[in-house]
Amino acid sequence: MNHKKLFRLYREEGLSVRKRGGRKRAMGTR
Repeated sequence: MNHKKLFRLYREEGLSVRKRGGRKRAMGTR
């Protein structure tokens, strides 16, 4: 029921967290 709300929050927070310190991890993991 709250999938859209959770997805939107996760996407906004994920983008911020990913840009904060997730780009190096993603590049190293990939």
